[in-house]
Amino acid sequence: MPSHYTSKNFIGRTHESEVLNRIHLEAQSGDASGIFLSGRNGIGKTELLRQSYYHLFNNQDHAIPFFYTMKTSLSSIENFSRDYFCSFIVQSLAFLKRDMKIIDACVYTMEDVMQLANGSAMPWIIDLAKNYKQLQNENDPLNLFLSTISLPYTSYLMSGKPVIVMLDDFH
Repeated sequence: MPSHYTSKNFIGRTHESEVLNRIHLEAQSGDASGIFLSGRNGIGKTELLRQSYYHLFNNQDHAIPFFYTMKTSLSSIENFSRDYFCSFIVQSLAFLKRDMKIIDACVYTMEDVMQLANGSAMPWIIDLAKNYKQLQNENDPLNLFLSTISLPYTSYLMSGKPVIVMLDDFH
């Protein structure tokens, strides 16, 4: 999620933006909810999510925003799990440190993400990384997938910070 997405270039979706931009208040109060966006290709669904992510990243501290684009090119459950895990850790650390540059820096390898997690001084992120590595070594793809897809909830249980998950191109 590059930081060059700013609301100054986005017009015409005021109501929808307001709804999504207030979702952190629901998350903070413990009300879990889901919003499903659908529509024709090119109508602006992805851009609306990007704008909401940018707003939530910069204008609140109640909930960790997490934006993930489902990649059809990922060829296995292990590859998906690794990509989702890395994206979650990098975006969480960027948000908690209030440093969008962490996301923009580069494409992170698993080793890079593990170093970021271990150097974070945040015990719950370190624990998430250790747990992921242990599951990866057990060579049980289904268990790895289930654990990975549960990262937002697990991190909430460990940190007390709810996570706002925005999935793009979920087929």
